[in-house]
Amino acid sequence: MVLFTHVTTHVKTDPYQTMLSEMGFTGFPSVAILDAEGRFVEGHVGGAKLDGLVSMLEKAQTYAKDVIAKADAGDKEAQKRFFLDRVERGSIRLADAVKGLEQIANLTKEERSKVEAKLPTLEMNLINGTAWQDRPAANAKLAAMFKAGRIPAGELDANRFLSLVLMDAEAKKDVQLFEAALAKIKVLSAGNPRGKQQIDAVEKRLEKLKEAAKGADGQSGGGTAAKRETK
Repeated sequence: MVLFTHVTTHVKTDPYQTMLSEMGFTGFPSVAILDAEGRFVEGHVGGAKLDGLVSMLEKAQTYAKDVIAKADAGDKEAQKRFFLDRVERGSIRLADAVKGLEQIANLTKEERSKVEAKLPTLEMNLINGTAWQDRPAANAKLAAMFKAGRIPAGELDANRFLSLVLMDAEAKKDVQLFEAALAKIKVLSAGNPRGKQQIDAVEKRLEKLKEAAKGADGQSGGGTAAKRETK
């Protein structure tokens, strides 16, 4: 393992723009222990006292010895465990996850399904890694994912994803897309009392969107009629 301190910035020349999201983090401060290959070993979100960091380092050292070293030496079971652990934590790049599915032959059908279910989350993380450069363009990519049926699993990731899809729908006055995303949110929030407030708020946004969309259609139709009269 190596000591590496990185401060996430919005400087385009920064070579590690997507590191935070690729390690599965969504908040600050985030502390991660990586091996010499840049692979995630152990991590923590939020402030931690020195004894907490020491404990995290000890866990990382044990894991590196018991799993990573064996994986790098060719142990098939250790390779699988290391791969699955990183996928579960969301601390692996999308390309590496896809590559692992192709190369790790001893995955069970259930394990393979779990990895495949995690791919949309990794894809979302990759897109959000540089979203600050152009948030509308990033949201459009997430909307394309949604339309293709690639939706992150898990309530937290799915809600974060769907909230950005809603933003894209509002920006483009796409009522159909907004309604489809709202339907997914309702499924996720079923049985959750706190989810009702979220749904009520989103439904109010939907009504405003419908009014805005009608207004846009009316303006477009009026303009077309005026052109015809002129001719």
